[in-house]
Amino acid sequence: MTAALADQRARYRIRVQGRLEPVWATRLDGLTLTAHDIGGPTAVTDVTGWFSDQAALMGVLGQFYAHGLTLLRLERLERDSDGD
Repeated sequence: MTAALADQRARYRIRVQGRLEPVWATRLDGLTLTAHDIGGPTAVTDVTGWFSDQAALMGVLGQFYAHGLTLLRLERLERDSDGD
């Protein structure tokens, strides 16, 4: 990835294992949290939104790491994906 891409605003979807508590909506202001039950007691949460650059993305990933959350998927979305 070039430095130019790292400094550009982009939309990402991050999937973590488990159902995030409501307090995360405040911590991740501006991002959308969507929980999915995937069978049995297992759930995952998708965190979707715009990040000003990759430093902002790393800040959110760092919060997940600090709280011991398991990262399942990280994907950069196209501008028109999911209605944006």
